[in-house]
Amino acid sequence: MQKLVVSIVLYFFISSIFGQSTVVVVIKDKENNQPLSAATVSLGSITSVSDANGIAKFPNIPAGKQILTCSFSGYASIKKNYTFPLLNTD
Repeated sequence: MQKLVVSIVLYFFISSIFGQSTVVVVIKDKENNQPLSAATVSLGSITSVSDANGIAKFPNIPAGKQILTCSFSGYASIKKNYTFPLLNTD
């Protein structure tokens, strides 16, 4: 198993109409910065698979606490907690 070499970049777009967020997650190899396609990404109870550019999208995320998990064969999994809506992406 490789060391933790998956980095997750999150871009958050806040929808003020319904108070819900759209989350775009970009999955890349930490060492060579190449996108990882077919990574499994979950946000709360919603699961997605990253595309050829390493992108997974989650529309209409309700306000509140959510757990983001990412896994890819041969890499260590990542699990992070977020509270939506986000005020920043730090």
